[in-house]
Amino acid sequence: MILTLKPVVYCAGRFSDHNSLSISEMQKHRAVLKQHAIKLVRLGYAVIAPIENDVLMNPGMSDDDYNLVMDCDIAILSKCDFIYLSPNWFEAPLTSGVWREYRFALEHNIPILEVE
Repeated sequence: MILTLKPVVYCAGRFSDHNSLSISEMQKHRAVLKQHAIKLVRLGYAVIAPIENDVLMNPGMSDDDYNLVMDCDIAILSKCDFIYLSPNWFEAPLTSGVWREYRFALEHNIPILEVE
């Protein structure tokens, strides 16, 4: 069997808005990101969906835990070929994780993947 390497894309978007959203709003954002991740897989990408990895991410978590989770996500992002930002990502507060991921991608020349 021949192994074909796929480009790795980090699928990012709104989730908790730095712990300011309700559980139902967070679940809605998680569902949207899951659909985007599925679309990216079908397009041939290997997808990292940090929202599915962030077991500590819950409403009311401490700032220390939030920063710990974000540090882990940024470490993962640093290894990816692309970042994908879901369509409404920019509506999140500037202090949110998705903005941190976006700024990191820009600063480290990680291309932003746009899919229609």
